[in-house]
Amino acid sequence: MYWDDNDLLIEPYERKKKFYNCGKKLVRIPSNKKIKYTVVIIDLSETYCANIYDDGEIEKIFEFESHVPRKHKAGGQSQHRFERDREQAIIQYFNKINNKLKEVDTKFIIAINFIYKNWLSNYLSTENKQKIIRFTSTEYGGETGCYQFRNMN
Repeated sequence: MYWDDNDLLIEPYERKKKFYNCGKKLVRIPSNKKIKYTVVIIDLSETYCANIYDDGEIEKIFEFESHVPRKHKAGGQSQHRFERDREQAIIQYFNKINNKLKEVDTKFIIAINFIYKNWLSNYLSTENKQKIIRFTSTEYGGETGCYQFRNMN
């Protein structure tokens, strides 16, 4: 919103930087921000994919939860069945990640726990493997982990 002598003018916010100078004219600064990184952060509880721009803005592309059950520590006859069920849930989760990454047009960095890195790469398509810039390890998942990449060189 800004005042133009007689009227209050309201324009839709288009994520463009604006500033006012001495005078009646609204001057717009063109936004030349570029994607610095596209980051995919994966842990066994959720996956978060976002673009990180050179001005530090983070734009979410997609996010979803895994529904992988926790490890079953109690012994007994059903322990092996729970392990197999968990392993199948992880495989389904990695296949879902692979399908969602096919929708991403840019190259990306995958942040994942080093334990699951090789396992994930077995379920990625060749198309997605060619988009990977590198794998890196992260301590946090989701949007919190995305903030680790905001100030990378």
